[in-house]
Amino acid sequence: MKGTVTERGRVFLDATKPGKSWLVHPDWLALFEHRIRPLSRADLDLE
Repeated sequence: MKGTVTERGRVFLDATKPGKSWLVHPDWLALFEHRIRPLSRADLDLE
């Protein structure tokens, strides 16, 4: 696995391979997305 290169280093997506297919838990995908595109403070709705 090569991972995704970001400013802060490589980020890997956690997954399992119980047979021929790869499975990714929704929480693992959300964490991966956050690691490659973290929210900036301007993106947060604080109202």
